[in-house]
Amino acid sequence: MAGLSATDAVQDATPVQTENALREVNASLKAIGLEFEVDEDTDKMVVKVIDKETGELIRQMPSEEVIRIAKVLGKMQGMLVRETA
Repeated sequence: MAGLSATDAVQDATPVQTENALREVNASLKAIGLEFEVDEDTDKMVVKVIDKETGELIRQMPSEEVIRIAKVLGKMQGMLVRETA
């Protein structure tokens, strides 16, 4: 992977590599209440801020609403391609 930028390396990562990297990051950031995950339907990174004492979700970026909108738009785009093809 010599000569690749960080963005290229992330885009070339396999799902298993991504999952392992997220597991490592989450293990080290759990103490401060941060959690990273990839939404399976949109392949977008989701960052959660968790209350360390209660385990309650304080904030999520992007929000659940934004993720739902992205999923609907993705489905609509797929329908448009199927109808015009």
